[in-house]
Amino acid sequence: MKNLLKTEELARELQITPDTVRKYAKTGRLPSYRIGKSYRFDLEEIQTMTKQEILKPTPQKSDQ
Repeated sequence: MKNLLKTEELARELQITPDTVRKYAKTGRLPSYRIGKSYRFDLEEIQTMTKQEILKPTPQKSDQ
């Protein structure tokens, strides 16, 4: 069975806020599983990503 982390646990691990973790999960930037209304995260899966990949800025939309 996979060791799944809660949002707050992953936020501590990555040193970012729980709101940022939820936003990244919602946009697909972090691989996640939905259990009811909550997200769960496989730490092994996330550890294969580099911190640069997770925290890289998203392109901003231009208002042209």
